[in-house]
Amino acid sequence: VKIFEHLDYEGLANVIVVCKRWWEVAEDPVLWRGFRLVVNDGNVGNLNRILGMRRLSNIKEAFLENCALKNTQMLALNKSNIVKIKMSKSDSFDFDCDITKVSANLFAEAVNNLETFEFYNWDITMTQSQLTQLFVKMSKGTKLKKLEILNDQNL
Repeated sequence: VKIFEHLDYEGLANVIVVCKRWWEVAEDPVLWRGFRLVVNDGNVGNLNRILGMRRLSNIKEAFLENCALKNTQMLALNKSNIVKIKMSKSDSFDFDCDITKVSANLFAEAVNNLETFEFYNWDITMTQSQLTQLFVKMSKGTKLKKLEILNDQNL
């Protein structure tokens, strides 16, 4: 493990395929705890599988860009060890995160189980019901230390 600690994430991904022993060592969640998980339209369909990987079991934050989330993905995020989520539009696409397909109750539960939720969307795609439910659940108890919702729409 000590030698593998000097590898970047691309290097770790490469040594995983060398042999079974190296795979076992390189899968250690300690080596991946600082990994920057970026979820976008290209990998959102695999989010449940990604979050189920042993090596990613200790990551604490996820960046969601240009993707449409559904209940299954929000549930997977809620069950993970992630405590910080940042949703935003990336610089290379003109499409914000769309969470309108996520049930208001599940959205509110997932966000209130986080420590930090940052939602930076200019063409916001959050329903009034989701926003209302978020604050209703928050009033009953939350783990949130930081909630930031920035947009240019009237909610």
